[in-house]
Amino acid sequence: MNKIVDWIKNHKATTLIVCVAMFFLPPVLVHALFKWNSGIDWLSAEWSAGDVLAYIAGFEAFIGTIVLGVVTVYQSEKASWENERLSRENNFLQRISVQRLLPLVSVESITIERSCITTRLYSQDKSSTVEVADTVTPEKRETHLRTYLPRLGNQVDKYYKRVKLTIKNISDSAICQISVDRIEFSGFKYQDETVSKVCCIGTGNAKYISWLLLPENSLEITIDIFFDNNLYKKFWEFEDPTSIGNFDMCLYITNRSLSGIKCVEEIYINQAVGFKERVMYKAYEEETSNA
Repeated sequence: MNKIVDWIKNHKATTLIVCVAMFFLPPVLVHALFKWNSGIDWLSAEWSAGDVLAYIAGFEAFIGTIVLGVVTVYQSEKASWENERLSRENNFLQRISVQRLLPLVSVESITIERSCITTRLYSQDKSSTVEVADTVTPEKRETHLRTYLPRLGNQVDKYYKRVKLTIKNISDSAICQISVDRIEFSGFKYQDETVSKVCCIGTGNAKYISWLLLPENSLEITIDIFFDNNLYKKFWEFEDPTSIGNFDMCLYITNRSLSGIKCVEEIYINQAVGFKERVMYKAYEEETSNA
């Protein structure tokens, strides 16, 4: 059917000539044959001109009915295809509207290591910031979120704590970019000292994870937390049995998918001493302010 329609579209002049010939040629032929006297009895017309014209008119009506049937079938197929396309688009839009209420990624596995002493130093300019860095080895490529807590500047020991995450794309679309907007750590009171809430901001182009994360695929991320305040170490690792300690952090990321979905997610990670890690999610559309 589509081939016939395509041929008519590509040969409009030929189609017009054929239609005109089918309408005018039969009466001309009938007129010429009735005017021509062949002199042969078995070629002599036994029908009247009216009978022949009525037959031709009926045949042309039959052809017209076929053409109308073809047009009707074509329009029906086109309408069916259009309805199917609209149905797919409607289902897609519904998935997008629902997806915005849900996280695009989930934490598939998590490992929280104990704080250790390190010789790595960082300047005050990097304090309260997060930067994305890739470590490439012959075996694999790792993504690190280097998180620098505010420096005290008068501490002898420097520490780092490592959190390893495996995040999975649970949406229907490929995620083309993950922006690490900020990482927050809750404040706490340790004995008579108070540590305020800390917010480390992802800055510039160093906050983007530009991996193409396909649906149902996973990505390994290591969060390296650097600090020189030993109160974090004492509280996070529950080094004083007279105090209640735990580790918690909140990762704010913006996911952008190839289908146009943009979702800001909060991934809250908490681990109390002697308990399994807890992960909670929150997703919403609004841009998260870095203020």
